[in-house]
Amino acid sequence: MSVPRRHHLVPRFFLKRFAKSDKIAMVNRDAPQQVPHTVTTKNAAIESGFYTIIDKNGQPSAVIENYLSDLEANAAAAIHRMDTCDGFPPTWNDRESVSRFLAFQTVRGSNMRASLQQLFSHGAQMAIDDAESDSAREQLRVELGQLSQNFIRLRHMQIMIKNANDFARFFLGRTWRIVDFGRSCLLTSDVPLAPANRTDGPVGIDNAEWLLFPLDPVRALVLGKNDGAETIVAGNQETADYINHYVAAQAHRWIYHRPQQSPLDRMELPPREPAIISRAGEGERLFHRRDAVINVKDSIVYTPFPLKRIAVTNKVIATLGGFIYL
Repeated sequence: MSVPRRHHLVPRFFLKRFAKSDKIAMVNRDAPQQVPHTVTTKNAAIESGFYTIIDKNGQPSAVIENYLSDLEANAAAAIHRMDTCDGFPPTWNDRESVSRFLAFQTVRGSNMRASLQQLFSHGAQMAIDDAESDSAREQLRVELGQLSQNFIRLRHMQIMIKNANDFARFFLGRTWRIVDFGRSCLLTSDVPLAPANRTDGPVGIDNAEWLLFPLDPVRALVLGKNDGAETIVAGNQETADYINHYVAAQAHRWIYHRPQQSPLDRMELPPREPAIISRAGEGERLFHRRDAVINVKDSIVYTPFPLKRIAVTNKVIATLGGFIYL
């Protein structure tokens, strides 16, 4: 049986929620001022063979892609039920399905793969540099080059499954709310779950005050830290701008939105702030830090941290905290 090659890094069912007549606009994260490309959802967020692994018999396997397809089907049904008044707050089973979907979506994409590729390349270069002769360095370069592609893919799958299961349990324990804007104003990206804080400092899945996930152009799911009511609240333009900023700013390659709409016109995306892996000396192998400096000697960019905190108003805090009720 042939193994499907066209893999959606963002599930098609989810892209369809932002599309019109199955068409969706896509914007380059690093060139948001350019005119968007409009494509069908079938051709958006596609990468050939991204989840294909080589099994123990040396054959291509679709086991990961099949697993993700089942997970997406369960999540699509759960989110569809959440679209109705009776579907929120969700049942425990639906909550679990959506949590697993959000968790996998956080770690399954090209942003995680790129980070692993950069880490592997840096480690490989250090090993090559330490080889005792030119011939040994060349042999190591060839062997590591042959090893890299499938090794990185397998390592990504291992990390994806472990981290996603941990994240899913974390999401289940948060307070869930839906912000309903009553009109199309939200965008999404290839990294659609965005952590946000009202205070300065690094923000991630574990310490975010809010995890922001637009469900479609009209409604966003907010996973909060507090123990308030799980309910549907009315949105406002300030909150839409706040959510759009964080979702767009952390995109790896692409931002998506409904055609003929321009949610990016209301914001100026911050430049990426790279983290650096540097080699400072013989006794120090890998050193991680958040740093805006690039092109440092003996250093490479590991992964981007594009987010700078934007001003958050009391109206946004109240909305995300569930205090403006429908």
